[in-house]
Amino acid sequence: MKNYKKLDKDIADINQQMKEITKDTKRDKIIISHDSLGYLAHRYGFKQEGINGMNDEEPNQKKLLSIVRNIKDTHSPYILYEQNISSKITDVIKKETHAKPLSFHNLAVLTKKEEHDENTTYQSLMKKNIGALNQALN
Repeated sequence: MKNYKKLDKDIADINQQMKEITKDTKRDKIIISHDSLGYLAHRYGFKQEGINGMNDEEPNQKKLLSIVRNIKDTHSPYILYEQNISSKITDVIKKETHAKPLSFHNLAVLTKKEEHDENTTYQSLMKKNIGALNQALN
């Protein structure tokens, strides 16, 4: 019961932090390497624009130009990159727009280092994600 109460409090704290960082933001959209934050974006009221689709498809040239133009027009200073997804396209966009990369952990796969680190938890990864989202939105 003690573990449950701690976990419940941790999850409530994460939810509260997410509400705080997504309230009255400077920007309402994040650019991310892959459309993976749909539920999170919907729940907390921001938009995502994925560079690649859900099935690792590369965007066509029209979509790529639209993303670059959108980043330049909105002066989005950051692109979120998932820790286990690499893409030459995201590197091209970063170079064209001078947007800075921010790491976002998609919680699907742990790195070898994370696997062996007993301090790596859902809560610790979400804390880092909250920091990245806060930077990207504010």
